[in-house]
Amino acid sequence: MKKNGIVTAVFIVLLSCMGYAQKIDSVAIPQVIWRRMLMTYPMAQRHPVSWTKEGLLYKGELTILETPAFALIDSTGRLIRKEKKVMEAYLPKQIKDEMTTKYPGYKMIDIFQYTDDKGKETYKTTFQSVQSVIYNPDGTPAAK
Repeated sequence: MKKNGIVTAVFIVLLSCMGYAQKIDSVAIPQVIWRRMLMTYPMAQRHPVSWTKEGLLYKGELTILETPAFALIDSTGRLIRKEKKVMEAYLPKQIKDEMTTKYPGYKMIDIFQYTDDKGKETYKTTFQSVQSVIYNPDGTPAAK
């Protein structure tokens, strides 16, 4: 009976270590990480922050005006990247034009703005696109 308990305990420990991102209690976050989070998002002083550890990086998540925001920080306190969800209205015109050309009738689902430690911005878009193609019986596209 005791052997089964030990095997179960070892299994539970191994299972908990298998996840890539580990949730961390905010008390366990090093002071240098907290300072960087407050410099990046000063409102973290008044809003709860959820922490996970992804490999050697700490990821802080908070909600600002019902919008998710994240900061990815290394163990020395260096900001690797900040992320925030944005509305389509804030997507640069060049990106909207490109999407309209390549994916006519697309439906936007999510947009995240990433800003790296040098201030370079990139955008991650998640969208649906409906396309219609008319085919001949032999599988080739029909002439319009």
